[in-house]
Amino acid sequence: MHIQTAPLAVKDQAPLPDRVGVLEEIYLALGGNPVQPPTDVPAAGTPTVSVYPNPFNPKMRIDYTLPTRERLSLRIYDLRGQLVRTLVDEPVDAGPGHVFWEGTDADDRAVAAGVYFCEARAGDWSRVHKLTLLK
Repeated sequence: MHIQTAPLAVKDQAPLPDRVGVLEEIYLALGGNPVQPPTDVPAAGTPTVSVYPNPFNPKMRIDYTLPTRERLSLRIYDLRGQLVRTLVDEPVDAGPGHVFWEGTDADDRAVAAGVYFCEARAGDWSRVHKLTLLK
């Protein structure tokens, strides 16, 4: 048995504001809260740090943005929690910036392939990113 359906003509569709209201009601019924931003969007005035590429070889770029001038600390740790390298530990101007990590320790020796962690700190804010070095 074959049922043929015709698409709704544009004139038969509800006006956009009515459809938005219906979608919002469904969203709220499912527990959504349209007043709060998604959790992956940082609040205004919050520092941000991103790392790429990840996994990486031979180097990784670490981008950061600070809302105000403050001390920024970017440190690389191994799986045992031992400090491998400090990339930044100084006051940094507000706005975007970046540093590279080339998979080396504090003495500029190449580290082994594996998992590392980048700890970022600025004021009371901190984040940890998992990094994977491939060789």
